[in-house]
Order: sequence, then structure tokens, then C-alpha cells
Amino acid sequence: MKKSPLSEAEIASFIGRKIHTCLNDSDGDISDIRVENYNFYMGKPYGNERDGHSSIVTREALETVEWALPSVLRVFTSGDRVVSYDPVGPEDEDQAEQETDIANYHIQKSNNGFVAIHNWCKDCLMYPNGYIGLWIDETKKTQVEEYEGLSAFGLQEVLTTLAMKGDIEVLEQNAETKTGADGVPYECYDVKIRVTWTDKKPILESIPGDELLVDGDLTSIDLDNADFVCRRLKKPFTKLVNEGYDPEKLSQIGSYVDYDFLDEKESRLFYDDEDDHDTDDDDSMRGFWVHDCYLYIDTDGDGLAEFRHITMIGAEIFIDEEVSYQPYIAMAAILTPHRHAGLSYVDVVKDLQEIKSALWRQMLDNIYKLNQRRKYVGDAFISDEGGTLDVLFDNTAEFIPARDPNAIREEMVQPMVSDILPVIQGVTDLQNVRTGVSPQLSLDPSVLQQSTMGAFRSALDEASQRIEMLVRVFAETGFKKLFQKMHHLLRTNVDRELAIKLRGQWVEVAPSSWMERTDITVSTGLGFNNKDQKIGLLTQLLALQKEALPTGMADMSNVYNTLEDLVECAGLGNIERRFKDPKAPGFQPPPPQENPLVQVEMAKIQAQGQIKQMEAQEKAQERQVQQQKDMVEMRLRMNEEQRKNQELMMRMQELERKLANMDASTYKTYADAANTQAETEAQGVETEAVKSGLIDLVESLGQDSEPQ
Repeated sequence: MKKSPLSEAEIASFIGRKIHTCLNDSDGDISDIRVENYNFYMGKPYGNERDGHSSIVTREALETVEWALPSVLRVFTSGDRVVSYDPVGPEDEDQAEQETDIANYHIQKSNNGFVAIHNWCKDCLMYPNGYIGLWIDETKKTQVEEYEGLSAFGLQEVLTTLAMKGDIEVLEQNAETKTGADGVPYECYDVKIRVTWTDKKPILESIPGDELLVDGDLTSIDLDNADFVCRRLKKPFTKLVNEGYDPEKLSQIGSYVDYDFLDEKESRLFYDDEDDHDTDDDDSMRGFWVHDCYLYIDTDGDGLAEFRHITMIGAEIFIDEEVSYQPYIAMAAILTPHRHAGLSYVDVVKDLQEIKSALWRQMLDNIYKLNQRRKYVGDAFISDEGGTLDVLFDNTAEFIPARDPNAIREEMVQPMVSDILPVIQGVTDLQNVRTGVSPQLSLDPSVLQQSTMGAFRSALDEASQRIEMLVRVFAETGFKKLFQKMHHLLRTNVDRELAIKLRGQWVEVAPSSWMERTDITVSTGLGFNNKDQKIGLLTQLLALQKEALPTGMADMSNVYNTLEDLVECAGLGNIERRFKDPKAPGFQPPPPQENPLVQVEMAKIQAQGQIKQMEAQEKAQERQVQQQKDMVEMRLRMNEEQRKNQELMMRMQELERKLANMDASTYKTYADAANTQAETEAQGVETEAVKSGLIDLVESLGQDSEPQ
């Protein structure tokens, strides 16, 4: 059933009830823990000190926090890309990498991110939770530009350029007609222009735990799961007016609740000898308590709660809008399942600090008594003024009155140092086990002398596992959420292009065109803090990539990425100062150089080819000589055959002459022999023997047929 919308008074009453049940409020257990942890960190007295005895307070809380903090900050502020946006496809890799660089730029550089991250991480080490806020600050800025001697076209270009930056207003304009070198007149303008624009910049700020009120029913570290989150802080009248709040409405606000003397804030801000009361009577600087709330509430009465941003000053509502974003992020050093509040490193060493303080006090008292022993003095040796001869010479001397009037002897004191020191060492070892912070492991010369390098590195790795786990928790719960919110703010609030220098190149980025990203990779893990080991692995990887370049298994981008990780890990600043990005515009790689082994093999192949070519040439020359020799022999044979044929022709002619004078029978015999010779010649069997036999036959026949 639809209800009537809530009035401002009802909204203020609802917020008041939520505040009363919130975590981190001044009368809650978490606030008491923060006050106690701060006192332990600062080494304040416990309240059980006795006059005349040692009141030393050891500083285990401070030492643990200050030794753990550098390891954490080295991970998140040394340039390593601990968190990066995941691409949604192969074509999105460059865009995701650019967005990661831009988010890192806004977190690390444009916001003095080191201080904010330092305070955030230190709060987590000192208190159950650490908080940080990320929001867009909108500031109106004005700039006056003056131009002289502009042509009409030049004036139009200037106005177009400035209009892209913001709203323009022409304050002064003078036109003058001039004559050019060609004698043609033209208009010349002198203008004065005011440009007004809204500068939107992400703001990163560490939030004190006593300022952030969290829904009491929250059972996780993630504040996005809370139904109510409120930042409560005091602001002066002038600052509120400068932020845009109505001064008349502010002047009508009375005192709603006076939070001026919160125990936690008083402990954090003031020393014992300072006055914590507000003595500033300047009305323009009078303070107002501001409650900036993000909560689920049904203000329109439709039966469904909307997530709204409501700012309440005193009991008056100044801002009430529906939103989808709340700017605060929580983090804890040691997560507690199903609870928002975690445990800090101070929480786990507080009892040890008290024990060690008591042991040191006992040991120092024992040493004092050994070095300056008291005496039992009888009544006979005590003056009427209640002193002794020792007191006359040393007013700090102590004595014990004795009933024996003649007694005068020193108090017997048993030395306890040798008994207490092992106990103190045992407590120190327990502290190292609880926190994983072991500075003496890397500093104690005896450890270095008695350990091999492998054993020492193994012990160092084991001691740092708790710190590595701490870093992993910070990355997964805090910094991952921080990068998600930064991406959301840039995408939804920055509506104009930005010029940012990334990797040595100026790039124009338009965050409003980015796609929404929810997949984020955290690159921390075990062994992450061991920089020396990581540098060694990267150096080996670089050598392998160089060998893989000729095979195509690696390219210049792979090598550049390894070099970037190596430079960042070594803490040498930006890689642009030392190497060129192969993806940068205008980059031209040198011509590829062949592997020396390949060159040697190619030379061998070329030499073998030349040898084979020379052998082929020699064989060709031999064949040519043989061919010439064969041709000469063939010509000789042909000449010889020709000579023999001529002789045969001459004999045949002579035979014909003789046949003319031959009788019939003799002729027939001769004709048969001639036919036989013809058949033999037709069959290609012209041998010397056949020819010789025929000739001899013909000659014999001729001789027989000659007349007597």
C-alpha cells in the first residue's frame, strides 16, 4: 500500500535513529578500542605506575606498525601495477591498459596519493578498520584571455577553441581597419575574453574512523553492502558557504547535538596540557556538524527503499538525491568473518606490550636496587629529623628503619637480570610469530653468521608470509574496490577530453566513452615483497626472450613489458627515461640482426656451394675438351673414309672399263658379286674385310678375262 512521502523532519529523525545504532559511534566498543590502541601506539602510561619505581612503557605497538608499514607501502606506491583492468577481448587490450594507467595516474599523482594511502594503511595497522573516500570535486574556475591583432577568421578560431573549454564571455572588443601590404583593407580585432568552466577532479582522502558511521548490522568489510554509511564532521560557516550551502538557512540552524568533546577525537587531537574547548568567538567561523549520509530509505512512500545521498546539517536537510554510488572504502589488516570490524596489528601485541613493560620495569627496579642498595638502620642511628648520615651526603639515599637499635646493614638483593632476559626474548619471539614482523631476522649479525644463504633466505621468506598475506588482503578488499570506484567516477563524471602524459607520450582520453568494467586483476601474491628475487627472475626472463626473438616466440612488446617490470621493481622511476616503447608512434626498429651461429652456418653453406660450383665448372671444361677431342677424331675418321671411298670409286671405274670387254659368263659371275656387295652396303655392314674381299674378287676376275 502506497504511503505518503516522508517529511524532512521524519527523514532527520530516521537518520538520527540510524546514527544511534551505528558502529564507530563515540559510545561504542570500537571507539574504545581505537582510543586504547592509539594510547598503546603512543606509549602512554597504563595507569598502574608507582612512585619510586620504573614506569617504562615499551613500544611493541609502534615498532610493529612502523616495521610492517614500509613493506606494504613499497607494494602499493613504488610504481608496480598491483591492480589492473581486464580486457574483454583481444581488441580491448590496449584500451584496458590505457585505462589502468589513467586510474593509477589519478590515484598516485594527481591526488598526492602517497599520503592518503599511507594514512589508510596505517589506520588499518593501528585500528580495527581503515577508511578512505573517493569522490569528484567540482570547482568553478575562471580565466581571462587577451588577444590583439586577430583577423576575423582568427577571432572565430579563438572563440571556438575557448568554447570547448567552458562558457565564454567577451569583456572587451575593439575593431580597427588596417591596410595590408597589397593595399587591401582588412578588419583587425583586439578582444578580452573570460572563460568559466567547472573543473572535475577525483579526490582521494583518508577518513578517520571516528568520522565514519557504519550500519551496525553490516557483516562484511565491503561498505557497498551497508544500508547506512555516514560521514560526520564539523565544518565552519564560511567553508560551508563557499561549498554552496545557503547562508540564510545555515544562520537559522541551532545546536542539534554537540559532538565537540568526543573522547576518541579528544584523545587523537589534543595533548594533556592543551585546552580542547573552542575559544574562537568569530561568528563567521562557528562550527556546524554535518552528516553526509548514503542510505536506503523510502522517501516517496512507494514501499521500496531507494539508495539516496542525504546531507543533514543540524536537523535540516540540505541535499536529498537518489544515487548509485557511495564514496567510502573500508579495509582491515586481519579480516574477521561475518563482522565488519577486523583486527589490527596493535590488537595482537597489546598484551605483549604490557607484559614486556612489566618485565622491563621489574628488571630495571632490580638493577636500581643492586646499584644503590638501601640500608637497615636502627633507631640509634636515626636523627631527630628522621634522617641518617647517608641522607646528609645524598638526599636520594634510602633506608629502612629497623627495630634493632644497633642495626646498620645493607639490604640483600638477588640479581634477576639473567632470569628476566630470556623471558623478554620469549615474549619477543611470540610477537614475531603473531605479526610476522621480524626486523631482527635481517639485522642480527649472529643470524647471518650461523646461517647458510639458503637457510637464511628460507627463514626470511617464512617470516614475511604474514606481511605478504596482509598485502594480499589489502589488495583484494581495499585497492581492488578503489580502482573500481575510480573507473566509475571517471566514466560517469568527466565529460570532456583530458590530455595526460602516459609512458612518455601525451594522449587525449575521453573517459565518458569508456565501457563499464567490473573484472579487475590483482597481481600481488606470495613472494611479491622479495624484490631481489623478482629482479633476478625478470633478468632471466629477459635473457630467454632475447633468445626467443629470432624464432618468433617473443616480440619487442614482450621484451618491453619485461623491461618495464624490471625498472619498476628496481625503483628506477619511469621506463620512458631508459627505453622506447615499440608501440609509440614513430618508433622504427633497427634492421634485424642474424644470429652469429646462423651466419656461420650460412657461410659454410655458401663455401660448399662455391666448391660444388667450381667442381661443376671443372667437369664442364673436361667435357668440353673431350668433346673437342672427339670431334677431331671424328673428322680424322671421316677424312679417312672419304679417302677410301675415292679409292673405291677409282677401282669401280676401272672395273667398269674392264667389264666392257668381258664375256657373258664372266659378267654374270661378276654381277652376282656386285649384287652381294650392294646388299651388304644397304644393310650398313661395310666392313674392311668385305670390301677387301670384293675388290680382290673383282680384280682376280678382271685378270682372268683379259685377252692373251
